[in-house]
Amino acid sequence: MNKHIFLLLGALTLSALLTSSAAAEKVDVTGIQSPSEWEISMQPKPSAKEIEAARWHDLYTNKTASYSYEEASLRPDDKDPDIILVNTRTIYLDSALIAEQNKKFAAQLNGADRVAYSEICLAFRISDHTDAIDRSKIFSHDGKLLAAPNYERQFKPIPEKTLAATVYEIAENFASTGRTRIIN
Repeated sequence: MNKHIFLLLGALTLSALLTSSAAAEKVDVTGIQSPSEWEISMQPKPSAKEIEAARWHDLYTNKTASYSYEEASLRPDDKDPDIILVNTRTIYLDSALIAEQNKKFAAQLNGADRVAYSEICLAFRISDHTDAIDRSKIFSHDGKLLAAPNYERQFKPIPEKTLAATVYEIAENFASTGRTRIIN
């Protein structure tokens, strides 16, 4: 008799566990056509902000700004393989510079929004150690594009101890090895 009660209780417990786990794990499969499209991960998906932060590799910071480059942007120019293109980002830290830029773009800034950073694509001619600005964009703190001036490349010698000199080393390494990082 006790044996039957234990078997009945075991069967009821097992059926309750099976139905509760099936009910608890309702997965939204809207838009998924086949099981190969499913994603299984223990890690949460990164936010848009985290993805954007991961794009950039810090170079250095001084009292004026914080400088970084986008590793994935390193590539030879389509027309001249001796020219290497690299996207850089400058986050403004100097309050006087920010105030100057805020005045310049006041008509485009809303409320407490302010000028925050610029992205500049630098072109490096490796063979003669020169650089030029290929294109640039200036953004507000809220992510609004404030300016995207057009440039005609004017290559000039790279001054020492500048952002261009630092990024030139990365571009030169990429041109000679194909690597996007300098390995010491």
